[in-house]
Amino acid sequence: MKQSKQQQTGSLWENSPTANLVRYKPSGVYFARARIAGKLIRKSLGTTVYSVAVLKLANVLKEHRQIAAGACSCHQAADLVRFLAYGGFRKKEAAGITWADVRFNDVGDGGEVIVRDTKNGDARTVPMIPPMVELLKRMRTERPDTNPESPVTLVKECQVTMDKAAKKIGMQPVTHHDLRHLFATTCIEAGVDVPTVARWLGHQDGGVLAMRVYTNHRKQHSTQQARRVQFADAPAENAVQLPQEKAG
Repeated sequence: MKQSKQQQTGSLWENSPTANLVRYKPSGVYFARARIAGKLIRKSLGTTVYSVAVLKLANVLKEHRQIAAGACSCHQAADLVRFLAYGGFRKKEAAGITWADVRFNDVGDGGEVIVRDTKNGDARTVPMIPPMVELLKRMRTERPDTNPESPVTLVKECQVTMDKAAKKIGMQPVTHHDLRHLFATTCIEAGVDVPTVARWLGHQDGGVLAMRVYTNHRKQHSTQQARRVQFADAPAENAVQLPQEKAG
């Protein structure tokens, strides 16, 4: 008598003595399996060693429960704010970035972040600016047992937290998308050309949209910088006086 598809699938999995921890028989790899917020989560723990799987399980379940509940501590919110501002990601894009998408350079500082869940469906690569390198290395150190498939940020959004912070210090509220604009304008002010910034943002128009959006800001920034340039009426102390030519 043939087994049903469900029975065949079920026979591939083996329960363990630990709740929410199962083993995939063909490979021996342990998985976290739990129903969180009505959704069945099954995630590889990347190990065939039971004791190691038990240690990893708690972190994986904690991350998914926080994401599902929308829990947002100040620390987690700050990490998300920095992640968006340092990478120019859209909110949805950031939520889909895992540690497997973070690639540090083997030699020296720097690296790149691969953005897969994009608005236009095409993956792109964003180089890490120095503050991003520092942020991601610190986050990685704080979560040493995190699975490569785990999301980099523990929360998907933090608008409520940002609104409370803005109100507390008396500034205008900012949105997640404002942080994307902050990344673009900061890059442009630092001298990065608009087409390059447009590629980092995921625009496919060669910089036309970015030029239209940020050209006025560049003019304002240029004007502000120009006001800083002054010529003194009197010669500076370290100026060298040129010899006067004799008449006749």
